[in-house]
Order: sequence, then structure tokens, then C-alpha cells
Amino acid sequence: MQAVNDALIEETELRLLLEGVRNCYGFDFRDYAPEPLKRRIWERVHAEGAQTLSGYQEKVLHEPTCMEHLLRALRDNETGLFDDPGFWLAFRRMVVPLLRTYPSIQIWVPECA
Repeated sequence: MQAVNDALIEETELRLLLEGVRNCYGFDFRDYAPEPLKRRIWERVHAEGAQTLSGYQEKVLHEPTCMEHLLRALRDNETGLFDDPGFWLAFRRMVVPLLRTYPSIQIWVPECA
């Protein structure tokens, strides 16, 4: 039998973790930017002493304080606005030229400290 691709395993474990969080706690993070989401989750995996996403999933689903720490890690990020460089590059290329056609603009950023 061939070894399974590590990236495929990680993708599967991440999907199962996010489904478990959604089903058990009602928080849906599936539409978050994938790279920042993975980075923050892996930070929590290491902080909790888990070896794999599956091991971390067990802790998140069975230990409410572990879930609270995950929520805090995903929610409380002062630099979250800038976490997706691809978004900002596309914004600069597609939206900024359009905005420059207006004499002035108003931008509202909710929950910005």
C-alpha cells in the first residue's frame, strides 16, 4: 500500500476539525482565508501539546477550555485585516483603479480598533 500524501491528510483533518467545531459549537470557520486559518490552528495545536490535527480535534470537541482558546486565537487578532496578501493584491489591482475615478470615497471598517 502506498503512503498517503501528508498534505492530503492535513487537508482532511482540517476539514473534519472545522466540521466538528461547526456541528458541536455552531461556529463556522470554513470560509476563512485558508492560510491564516491553518497557521492559527497549528499554533493552537502546538500550544495544546497535540501531535496532529486529529489529536487536537479530540481536545477541542471534549474540552471546552480548549475550544475557548481556539476561538480566542481565531477571533482576537490585531493584524487580521492584513492576513491575506492575495486579497490585498487583487484589491489593489481591481478596486483601487475604480475608486480613483471618484472625487472622494468613504470606507467603513467594522470592529476596527
